[in-house]
Amino acid sequence: NERADELARQGLAAVSG
Repeated sequence: NERADELARQGLAAVSG
């Protein structure tokens, strides 16, 4: 899902940051 992808990217960004 688009939201799932967005949440995944946001979560990944949070972990990366």
